[in-house]
Amino acid sequence: MMKKIISGCLIFLFCILLCQRVNAASTCDYSEQVRLQNIASNVKASYEANVRETDEFADIDSINDPNGAYIIERYVDLTILNITEEIYITVETNKSTEVQTYHYGDTNQGMLRISKENLDEIVEYKILVYSDHEQCRGDLLRTITVVTPKYNEYSEYGYCDSLPNLFYCQQFITTEITTNPVDIQMEMNRQYEALQKKEEETKNESLSFWEKLGNFFKEHVFIISVVIGIIIIAGVTATVIAIKKRRSRVL
Repeated sequence: MMKKIISGCLIFLFCILLCQRVNAASTCDYSEQVRLQNIASNVKASYEANVRETDEFADIDSINDPNGAYIIERYVDLTILNITEEIYITVETNKSTEVQTYHYGDTNQGMLRISKENLDEIVEYKILVYSDHEQCRGDLLRTITVVTPKYNEYSEYGYCDSLPNLFYCQQFITTEITTNPVDIQMEMNRQYEALQKKEEETKNESLSFWEKLGNFFKEHVFIISVVIGIIIIAGVTATVIAIKKRRSRVL
C-alpha cells in the first residue's frame, strides 16, 4: 500500500513539472521567436590581427626590431557587436573545453572585445546567441563561427619585401602551411626571379630607341670592343700592306 502511495505521489509531481515546462515553453510564441531572431541577426563578429609595441624593454643588440628597443607583441582582437538586454551569448573555441557566457551587462553598450596574444595557432571561435527574454530564455537563436589567424614566420623572409601578395609572405594566415620549408624558399626564389624579369621587361618597353641602343652597348661592351679592335687591326694591316705594295711598284 505504501509503495502505491509513493508511486502515486511521484507520478503526480512528475505531471506537475511536465505541465509547468509545457506552459513555460508555450509562452514563447512564434511572433516572439521571429522578433528575437531578428535581434540575433544583428549580432556581428569580426577580428583584427596586428602588432603593437609593449611597455617591456628589450636589449636592442639582441633583437631585430624595426621599432626600436621595445618588444613587439602580436595579437588578435575578436569584436562582437549589437548584444542587447534581450539576448546573451556563449563563446567557446576548438582549443579549449571552457565556455564563457556574456550578458549585456558584461559589454560596453553592446560591444564585447576578446583579445588573444601569442598567435602560434589558428583558433576557431563558436559564438552561440541565446534569448535572454523572460518568455523565451535559453532558446538558441543563432550560431556564428569566426576563424582567427596565426602568425606566419615565413613572412620574415627577405623575399617577402618584394612579394607582399604571395601566400607564404602573409603575416597572418588562417590556413596551415604544410609545405616543406625548402620548397617554400624555392618557390619564393622562383617568384622573385619572375618578378625581376617582368620589371626589367616593363622598364625596357618604356625606353626610347637611343636608350635601348645605349643599354645594348653597355650590356655587350666587351664583344663590341673586341670587334672594333679587330676592325682597327685589320684596317691598319690592310693599310700597311697597301703602302708596301705601292712602294714596291715605284722601285
